[in-house]
Amino acid sequence: MKSRSLILFVVCVFINLLVGNLALMMFPELDFLYRIIISLIIFIAYGTAFFHLNNNENQNYGKWKLAGISILLSLFGMLVACIFTSIGTRLPMDNVITAGLKGILPLFIFSIVFASPFWIPLAIVNFVCLIYMKKKSQQMNPHFIFPYSTNKEIKRKQIWENLQTGLLFEDTQVFIPWLTPYSELDKYAEDRKDSGDRTNWFLGKHKILDGFESYVGVMKWLDIDSKKPFAQTDEFLGAEKNGYQKFLELKVKLTDLLGEPTSIELEKYDNLDLGNIEWSNGKVSVSLSGIEQFAFKYRLYVGLKNEKI
Repeated sequence: MKSRSLILFVVCVFINLLVGNLALMMFPELDFLYRIIISLIIFIAYGTAFFHLNNNENQNYGKWKLAGISILLSLFGMLVACIFTSIGTRLPMDNVITAGLKGILPLFIFSIVFASPFWIPLAIVNFVCLIYMKKKSQQMNPHFIFPYSTNKEIKRKQIWENLQTGLLFEDTQVFIPWLTPYSELDKYAEDRKDSGDRTNWFLGKHKILDGFESYVGVMKWLDIDSKKPFAQTDEFLGAEKNGYQKFLELKVKLTDLLGEPTSIELEKYDNLDLGNIEWSNGKVSVSLSGIEQFAFKYRLYVGLKNEKI
């Protein structure tokens, strides 16, 4: 396990065992051995769950999945406690199997309702620990340059140098390398939507390209394997006049930041421009695009030039 995952596991298990053993004080006749058995089984169950989740970094676990796992872990802990509490307190009257069944059925059902002040807060604790464990880790690349120089020419070189290897979120200093597998984008994304013929990752609102506030997104067609690498981000700037206004503002900003465009291919349509403006350097490009698709739509693309997405 990673150090952060290990710490969260220890904290989560400690709180669960502490609260659980406090609850077991309601059964003073329960032998200490049974308390040890209950704690050991819970420790193993939580360890297995945390180990599995920690080793499946590329698998998508949304908040609802993690909430379900958290509730199941909490209920499992209570079920184990009910079984062994029933065995420990009923052995003088029942055999092991009968006592265990009484712990599984009537005692557990009774506890779901009347022990809710214990298992529901523990489920919340589990959820918080799992969320923090699966939360996107900030990918700190020692090679990216930030903050930028105040000298305009040096800053331009620094930004192009960063872009050769990935995209930097300047507000959080998270760096996403190009050719990261699509399956790993979940740890960067604020939201993910699978719909129809595509999957969209919404990476959130971040400052890129010297302070431009961009709603960074990545799109993958359904027929592309999730293990394949992504090569480009895009942002929808808007449609019609609003999109065109942002298109023009970005053209001015990017020209000042990156220099004159490498290519300009524009045509006039009803006082609006459609086509493409591209700034290219090395293996990467930054481009502004305007197309007609039921309306005039404008986008910003940042990524590798020769990689298909």
